[in-house]
Amino acid sequence: MNPSISFKALKWEDIYPSCLWHIWLNRNNNNINNISNGVSIITTLNKAAEFKYLTGYNHPPLNIITIPIRWQNPSRDSFKLNCDSAYTNNTNTGGLGGVIRNNNGKWIVGYQKLTNVISNTHAELLALETGLRVAVQFKLHPIEIETDSTKVISLFDKDHQIYDHLISSCRWLMTQLGTPLLRYSFREANSVAHLLAKDSKKLKSINKTIIHHTPTQPVEVALKDDAVGRQYFRLISEEVCNRLASMGNINAVQNSSTFVKSLSFDPNGIAGRVLCRSIAACEVLDNAGYNNISGFKVV
Repeated sequence: MNPSISFKALKWEDIYPSCLWHIWLNRNNNNINNISNGVSIITTLNKAAEFKYLTGYNHPPLNIITIPIRWQNPSRDSFKLNCDSAYTNNTNTGGLGGVIRNNNGKWIVGYQKLTNVISNTHAELLALETGLRVAVQFKLHPIEIETDSTKVISLFDKDHQIYDHLISSCRWLMTQLGTPLLRYSFREANSVAHLLAKDSKKLKSINKTIIHHTPTQPVEVALKDDAVGRQYFRLISEEVCNRLASMGNINAVQNSSTFVKSLSFDPNGIAGRVLCRSIAACEVLDNAGYNNISGFKVV
């Protein structure tokens, strides 16, 4: 390797980590073998150049977009369940929280629970299951469901050995509610459930579901903000926006290039059904006059 060519593009930030790495390797080698060799400058530079050329591919810049976020009212004569959890890994406990509101944003019922969990995903699934049980108990349907956990939504598309019993329980409860729609929600639009979950960590009793028929003090401001349609703004990549749109997030659907492309390609065809598999996308399509695309339901 010709140093004048291979080292020409190297900068100090490329060389410095390689120097530290080879000093460490050389010290260990000397100590283990009881020798006193020096660090090879050429080897150090060669390895720095190799690493730069192998990993220095210039990825195309991300297309960053700004999307407005707000809590979306459910359809007329429907309810909406927002659920969340707050996981504490050093105690393996999770605070569960959720709220069910009507299409005017009015509080119908909320719940809190402190329980033992093994992971954050476990806590999120329990928050969903508890919310579904509350909805069944009070016969609140038709209902839409939102969670800010992409992991929970993805689990419904595949089997999972650890959480399979919980997923099956959620599926069964959903059938009692008419197989409702499960969507992803940004944290900003899920703030009432988040605050309830966070506050649940203060509960004294464990594994007991607390039902609230009126809003609790910690969520009053967030509840009013949602009711008046307060907007938040977030910068995300177009790729992430498209992925969240596929999980039913209405805010993402309205800004998704994948959604737009599927419309221009074949709004009533297979591509439309795959790329716009979320019910949110389908609702927009329906409003535009494309009525042949079915929604994304957990079945």
